[in-house]
Amino acid sequence: MPLRYYNGTSGGTVELPLEFDWRRLNKVTKARDQLSCNCCYAFTVVATIESAIAIRNNLSVYLTDSMGDEDYYLNDDNSSQLLDLSEQQIVDCSGAGKYRNNGCEYGFIDDTYQYVMDRGVATEADYPYAETKSVCDDEKRANHTYIARYEHISHPSINQMKDIIYRRGPVIALINNDGLDFLFYDHGIIKTPNKSAKRVKLNHASVIVGWGLNNGTEYW
Repeated sequence: MPLRYYNGTSGGTVELPLEFDWRRLNKVTKARDQLSCNCCYAFTVVATIESAIAIRNNLSVYLTDSMGDEDYYLNDDNSSQLLDLSEQQIVDCSGAGKYRNNGCEYGFIDDTYQYVMDRGVATEADYPYAETKSVCDDEKRANHTYIARYEHISHPSINQMKDIIYRRGPVIALINNDGLDFLFYDHGIIKTPNKSAKRVKLNHASVIVGWGLNNGTEYW
């Protein structure tokens, strides 16, 4: 049975599936490791742009048939139609002028999207990841991808989040990852204490590609 909720923006009732995952539709590129560089702002923005392009142009990654429901990844020998865009260019080049990013120290999601709107982003092949901030190399930006717009949505409800993901694609969510749950995470659902009653520091960006239900527990 689909989930129904009233969408105040459209003025109508929206039906959403109980479970949805853009990986099942082959619109999400391989999860990547930022290693010791604190540049989640670059990785998450690039990931959402890659998926948005895949959805808009009906491109796909090709996944192995042997994959289980909870094990989605791209093997190195799998082919893909999806763009693989450069996180390193954003690390190197989006820290000057009106852009407030600071390499491997910290960055801002809005500034990063704005940078891609203004300057474009090269492919990973042309500007590969180096795990450190280097001098911006404009010559590597010959073939670049732009975006037309982005949207910042403050404090959406759970159903609004699901609606946006379902209709538009993966989104970025800011989280607090100070707890040991993240440090020692291996698999499964992370169940962190409910901190809604107090303000918490948002210190990490993540990409939400869908939602699900496991033995009565809802998860992103």
